[in-house]
Amino acid sequence: MSKILKKGYNLPRLQKEIVIELAKNGPSTMNEISEKLGKQYRAVWNAFQKLKEKGFIKRVGRKEYRGQEFSTYWFTELGTIVAIANGAPSSLLKIAEKIYPNQAQTYKLIQDWASSLPEATFRQMVVMYIRFKEKGELPISAIPLNKKMIPRFFKPLRKYPKFKRQVKEMLDFMQKLLLEEE
Repeated sequence: MSKILKKGYNLPRLQKEIVIELAKNGPSTMNEISEKLGKQYRAVWNAFQKLKEKGFIKRVGRKEYRGQEFSTYWFTELGTIVAIANGAPSSLLKIAEKIYPNQAQTYKLIQDWASSLPEATFRQMVVMYIRFKEKGELPISAIPLNKKMIPRFFKPLRKYPKFKRQVKEMLDFMQKLLLEEE
């Protein structure tokens, strides 16, 4: 995993396994995940608690089994992006798009980046997105683009006017700052 990943996004092994299993199977109970991973329920329960504390998963429904109801869990909006940064397949974004329709354009853009950028560059972009969403900061030194990658980064933006405008405003601001320093 890239050096750019902060400790909170680079999940421990069991949490990462849970995230990938949720990405493959959709909303699931703790017991279902425990059985699929072949792990003890208590260890899975602890890992679920950590993922909930971090805000990466939440209870989304209930399933009935033998007359009892069990909570099902799936990713929060942030958890979806963190899952991608930790190795979940980008196909997860299509499911997230249906669950979080207000973020559909964001997920579509991220899908386009996933298909147009090398995997390592894409994962770094995901981490930058997370940082930007949480803290409103975007360290320029962390941008994993070179002259070859820049066109591959900007091409998908053409389909999303809102994001294209935001990036243009940011670039105009940066250019203004650079010119002021001369």
